[in-house]
Amino acid sequence: MDVLEAIKTRRSIRRYKTTLVDDKVLEQVPGAARRSPSWANTQCWRFIVVCNDTLKTELASTLSTNNPSTNAIEIVPIVIVACAEVRKAGFYHGGPSTTLGDWFMFDIGLAMENTALAAHVSGLGGCAYWQF
Repeated sequence: MDVLEAIKTRRSIRRYKTTLVDDKVLEQVPGAARRSPSWANTQCWRFIVVCNDTLKTELASTLSTNNPSTNAIEIVPIVIVACAEVRKAGFYHGGPSTTLGDWFMFDIGLAMENTALAAHVSGLGGCAYWQF
């Protein structure tokens, strides 16, 4: 599948199978984030792949009680947690380089899109859930 086809056909999936994910795919999908553009190539993101059921339950417990993703997080075979180093993207010599301040959300968004497209091309589905 070429990149334009992947962009056109990718969609958010909210009903999941419990089928295990191949280890090779587990390496490729989050690895696509490393190829994402970022402010001054700072790559402020960190991705954590969670396969452990206990940890997935703990992650789900951090969401609000009416969040529809709570059950999904507990049943999916993997959860990819995106984290950011703040005050890294958009900063130069210790201070913000623009009036926009920290660029971490922009950079994480780019990395998440690469991850979502890599998952789609690999035959996986997913949906981004935000929790601050």
